[in-house]
Amino acid sequence: MPAMFDSLIKEFLSAQFLRFLVSGTIAAIFNFGTRYFLQPYIGYTLAIVIGYLVGMVVAFILYEHEVFGEGSRSRLMEVALFVAVTALAIVQTVIVSLVFAEYVLPAMGVTEHVDDIAHFFGIGAPVFTSFIGHKYLTFSREKI
Repeated sequence: MPAMFDSLIKEFLSAQFLRFLVSGTIAAIFNFGTRYFLQPYIGYTLAIVIGYLVGMVVAFILYEHEVFGEGSRSRLMEVALFVAVTALAIVQTVIVSLVFAEYVLPAMGVTEHVDDIAHFFGIGAPVFTSFIGHKYLTFSREKI
């Protein structure tokens, strides 16, 4: 187990992970901006999901070009795996956002910008799992 832990630490301290964070931050800006714009029209939860989908498109492009490069799989397979990994991240994002908005922030006495703060934490929740998933599944150089 310690060797696996050391390997993960190296992954998360790598230049590649830093590029992933920068690219993910850009995608998150698109995600957050979309949610902020759409929320008055379609509600908080649906706006989070649509924002995440917009961010997902931006992230795919940036991850492929700036972080991982093209994998060894077909474009269709890369997109399918990207969607699968990202679907798990959407679940994490929605759950964390709702828990923060409904329970954590109110319990801390936060009453202003609750949705924005909660969504910020929600977007950050799947960073580590998404990096590992995209590196070893989506953009992997190994065939499945």
